[in-house]
Amino acid sequence: VDSIGQDSKRFVQHIKECQVKKDYPGILAVFPTVGMLKKEQPEIHAKALKYCNDENRHMFGKLIRDIEMAGANALDAFVDGIKSDSKKTDENLPRDGTVHQMTSDTLLFIEQLQVFPEVAGGMIATKKSDGSASAAQGKKKSFKDFTN
Repeated sequence: VDSIGQDSKRFVQHIKECQVKKDYPGILAVFPTVGMLKKEQPEIHAKALKYCNDENRHMFGKLIRDIEMAGANALDAFVDGIKSDSKKTDENLPRDGTVHQMTSDTLLFIEQLQVFPEVAGGMIATKKSDGSASAAQGKKKSFKDFTN
């Protein structure tokens, strides 16, 4: 169990490093990981963790929340990066009429993110951006509507 905890900490650190480097394709690994962990969580609790002490049982839920929060923070950083880059590049648009690199990168990231609307929406919902659960649920629904 300690090994799993250490691996999850390294994974969260990797997501944070990708966020700092603005390596958004590297961040995409968090979505299938969280999706699989949440899907398997009941079975893991029923079979593997039922003989563990309470601390170890709760560690698995914390592990998922930590990875989810890293993903939610990365999504926020992605949006903030688009906002700040768009302010810098309004006058630097390509003169030849091609698609701006930021637009291309954004569309590619969103396209790849569409495979995981429930996971991404859940990450946004778990992050208490304004402290209200109903607002977070609204964001989750908005994201799902956006990707459909």
